[in-house]
Amino acid sequence: MSNQQADSIKRISCKFTVVGVVTAVCALLLTSVPANSQTQKFDSALVRQHIAILAADSLEGRKVGTEGEKKASKYIIEQFKQIGLKPAGDNGSFKQAFEFTSEIKLGANNTLRIGSRDLKINDDFRPLKNSHIGKFSFDKIIYVGYGIELDTLDHHDYAGKDVEGHAVLIERFAPDGNEPHSVYYDLATMDAKIAEATKHGVSGIFFFTPESQDDTLAQSKRSHPAERDIPIIYLKRSVFEEKYATPEALAGASFSGEVDLKRIKSTGNNVLGFLKGKHSENNRTVVVGAHYDHLGWGGAGSGSLYTGKEPQIHNGADDNASGVAGVIELARYYAARQDELDYSILFMTFSGEESGLLGSNNFVKHPTMDIEDVSFMINMDMIGRLKEEKGLPVQGVGTSKEFKEYFANYSGDFKITTSESGVGPSDHTAFYNSGIPTLFFFTGAHKQYHKPSDDVDLINISGEVSVLEFVTDCIDRFAADAEKLEFTRTKDDAPGKSPRFSVTLGVMPDYTWEEKGLHVDGVTEGKSADKAGLLTGDTVIKLGDYVIDDIYAYMAALAKFRAGDTIAVVVDRDGSEHTMTLVF
Repeated sequence: MSNQQADSIKRISCKFTVVGVVTAVCALLLTSVPANSQTQKFDSALVRQHIAILAADSLEGRKVGTEGEKKASKYIIEQFKQIGLKPAGDNGSFKQAFEFTSEIKLGANNTLRIGSRDLKINDDFRPLKNSHIGKFSFDKIIYVGYGIELDTLDHHDYAGKDVEGHAVLIERFAPDGNEPHSVYYDLATMDAKIAEATKHGVSGIFFFTPESQDDTLAQSKRSHPAERDIPIIYLKRSVFEEKYATPEALAGASFSGEVDLKRIKSTGNNVLGFLKGKHSENNRTVVVGAHYDHLGWGGAGSGSLYTGKEPQIHNGADDNASGVAGVIELARYYAARQDELDYSILFMTFSGEESGLLGSNNFVKHPTMDIEDVSFMINMDMIGRLKEEKGLPVQGVGTSKEFKEYFANYSGDFKITTSESGVGPSDHTAFYNSGIPTLFFFTGAHKQYHKPSDDVDLINISGEVSVLEFVTDCIDRFAADAEKLEFTRTKDDAPGKSPRFSVTLGVMPDYTWEEKGLHVDGVTEGKSADKAGLLTGDTVIKLGDYVIDDIYAYMAALAKFRAGDTIAVVVDRDGSEHTMTLVF
């Protein structure tokens, strides 16, 4: 990995403990930024300055909805103002707000009685975040072992057990423990077991941890999962100690109580600045974007890959202060050329990307401008770690024939690897799903990804500048035509880690969806879902015999199918159920 320093630039530190100090210092730094005095396309010092400020400890990882996010948005807005961009957010401001579920807390009325014993919250039990809220009562529950059904190993924990309408008791993990390479891996998670139990029509789920494993509470992988229709409760092993020697004995007792969870709503903000081309006779607009949020202090549900015991600030210098620095400096460059532009540019920095593309999805669903005017979208996510061989992945080249033709004949300095897909793990996906051609620039993964060690000193500043120069070449080339680019839907799958199931449906899930089912934000042409007749906007509620309550139920169901299987798919479309036949 390249570890270059900026050209003769003094290291900037904004690591302060007093909240007000960073604002004052960053404001002082702003006074040194020239508005439009350009001797070259991009100033390495400014690129590094933006990254250093946004990736400072004082912003505490810029998690969506936090004070750190607000500080970052304030800095970006001040840059946009100084450059001369016009507000393009809500009510004449630079911000576009969106609401999301940021936390799920225990209420005051969580109770559980087993037989004649009243249990203590946290000491003895705890409801999962996706549990139904309300009272429950069961005369007995049914023990179903690990709650796994796997035909290939002839493992059937539900065989011979009539669980429909009854609550079940399930052991966590799998017969071979908590082994990441287990043949049971996909079916051993709590989410997968909930999906399996739901398929069997259970009315409640109680989990416990076998003695071979650490008796710690595990939650859904999502920090704010959708509420289920049934109570889902984790029991500590201490519940067995007083009187129940075996799971079967515990299952024979009566269970009653109440689940009380509070869903806390927070607000995140996109930051939008508009540059009107002086010679633009129509409303043709290019969108240039990057997300500015990151993982905060990490922790469960954040996406952090840090394995240390104590929380640490995840500064996210490459992910994605590098992209935001690019947006700011591209805005400065094009503002200096405003008089010659015959198109307009909307510069956007999104929040909530790390929590499921919250900000970009909110924008395309509630645009602050006529989204029909957008010709194409440029997304920059992690552009600060260009390697010495100048390898540059570019995604989305298949979303417009102009993109495809240009990159097929590219002969410049970069060693470009392309992907046609407009779908991937960043904000361009929301625009692609809205029928807008997209290009996604990314300098590659590294071992500091989603870890506290992603800091400014590891950024290849000169490499980022060269990427930005290439981005301007692309914008100038593809915006030169007086007409909008023609959108092309791509057939290839999104890049990324291969899932542990052998088939895919060919849909892009709406990760912001908090209702029941899997809401479809996009359908890949030529894939199983497209051939079956699924449409963008459908909500998948059943795959074969499996009820789909959320994305994890969907993933658990996919693990059961193989290529060539034919199943019925039930979707909710505009309030009506439709059943289609799908072949994997």
